[in-house]
Amino acid sequence: MEQYEMKILKLVNKANAPISEKDLAEKLKIKCPILRTYIIDLRHKRHIKYGGSTVDGHIIELTREGKELVEKI
Repeated sequence: MEQYEMKILKLVNKANAPISEKDLAEKLKIKCPILRTYIIDLRHKRHIKYGGSTVDGHIIELTREGKELVEKI
């Protein structure tokens, strides 16, 4: 797993609530289009899911598999 994918999982887990793409991009200091490629990969692996949409982008939540992976690390 790539470095940014692990950071995304950890930040989403630490947020205690769903987090938007814009907030996640600001915390990681990367641009949204680059972030979306990592998010798409994580969605295909079924570690995260979209929980809705706002002006700041999609709302990102961990799935059950994602929570289990973060607990192992």
